[in-house]
Amino acid sequence: DELRIGPGQAMHLAEQLYLEGVLSYPRTETDKYPPAFDLEATIRSISSDAAPWSASAKALLRDGYSPPRVDGTDVGDHPPITPMKMLSRNGRSAGGGGWELFHAICTHFLSTISPDALFEEAEMKLKVGDDLFSTRSSRCVARGWLDVDNRDTSNEGEVDIRTWAGREGEAVLVEDIRLSQHQTQPPSHLSESELLELMDRHGIGTDASMATHVTNVQSRGYVWLDEDTRRMVPSALGLALAHGFALVDHGLLLPSVRARIENECTSVAKGLTTKEAVLQRTIRIFKRKFYNFAMHMDRVFLMLGVAYSLERRGGGGGGAVAGVASGEGAALWAEATQKQRAIKLKQLLHEKERVELAEEEGGECPPDGLRINDRTDAVRAVQQALSELGFGAPVPERL
Repeated sequence: DELRIGPGQAMHLAEQLYLEGVLSYPRTETDKYPPAFDLEATIRSISSDAAPWSASAKALLRDGYSPPRVDGTDVGDHPPITPMKMLSRNGRSAGGGGWELFHAICTHFLSTISPDALFEEAEMKLKVGDDLFSTRSSRCVARGWLDVDNRDTSNEGEVDIRTWAGREGEAVLVEDIRLSQHQTQPPSHLSESELLELMDRHGIGTDASMATHVTNVQSRGYVWLDEDTRRMVPSALGLALAHGFALVDHGLLLPSVRARIENECTSVAKGLTTKEAVLQRTIRIFKRKFYNFAMHMDRVFLMLGVAYSLERRGGGGGGAVAGVASGEGAALWAEATQKQRAIKLKQLLHEKERVELAEEEGGECPPDGLRINDRTDAVRAVQQALSELGFGAPVPERL
């Protein structure tokens, strides 16, 4: 978000930097330095006098660097994303945001081995009559790694209460009382980085593929990107697909679908089941899911009609949707909305490690030799609804 570039573009630029030899392999999930990683050699490789971070690099070489954090993951395939040598501002990969990305990677690397930033915090609780109030303040006393990239720090609390010499239970004089009224605000749409964080927490994709997924939802028109805020706003197409999936197979909307497969693979790795058993069960379940989805595909098309109708009306502000069939579509739209509002991501995350594929998830078993007729009563109802919504009359049936 700080660089004003999307994750897909960032990955493309990182790959160009890798091909030029100035960056380690970017498609890795490793974010922990292996024991044999030569930190000092890496510092020297980017300590050029022309580098904006030159002073920080030279200080670490002169005074010694701090041990990096021991948390994180070392997958063992590649080191974490780190600089390999200096990139010239006029280099082949420096344009189009390449230099800015390289700058961010270098300063991040130096920050990971710089002294900690230290803050002093204080909290005070006051009782006024029967009401309890609290206030706190925070002040930076040692900038540490914050100086590598000249990051700003803002003081918290208008009054610094760290040095207040009062004692617990002491009475203080109230000089002024002011009341202010505020209202809660709805959360903003997700930014690209926030979506990546949620995907990582729920196990959707890998570090090598998540950027592509975020790019795909934009390029396929499921969301549109606000370039000023880097936040993604669902489009009519995206909402329609989500609503349609919610009505046909609610489970396909949930990140737990991926978690189920991951847990099955873990069971194979631990010897609790076999690859063949997992493969057969998974194919059987998703075959049923496909059959169920195909038999109720009309709901997806109906949601598309309702979504684009609402978009043309300015988000639904043009009044109720007219017509019997289209009215049923509006009711289904409201039902799908309620289903999605009921999704609790925190609960799904809590259950992530325990979720399993269940046979009943697939729904009804498809009969052998099934052919789905494209002129069913459900399809006719959708055609009528789309006509009522202003999308043209249905194509006459052939005799």
